[in-house]
Amino acid sequence: MTLPASPPRLWRVEHDPEGVFRGRFTLFDLKYTARMGNWPEGITFRNIRTGKRARYLGGALYIDGRVAARTRVCQQGETI
Repeated sequence: MTLPASPPRLWRVEHDPEGVFRGRFTLFDLKYTARMGNWPEGITFRNIRTGKRARYLGGALYIDGRVAARTRVCQQGETI
């Protein structure tokens, strides 16, 4: 029996203002954690294959300037 291959961890942390997160993450990890609002404000990632950049600002994850995921609060139209 073989295990399914895990998705590649292509998103590497470039800048973490709090210095907590290191290493590489999957796109699912980036979006899921952004929806939960757990990324520190201003954290930046870079895709190691394509060079695209992702940044978490104001409760939303932006990939190359486009919104990829928002926190649940922002999705419901409520204010913090």
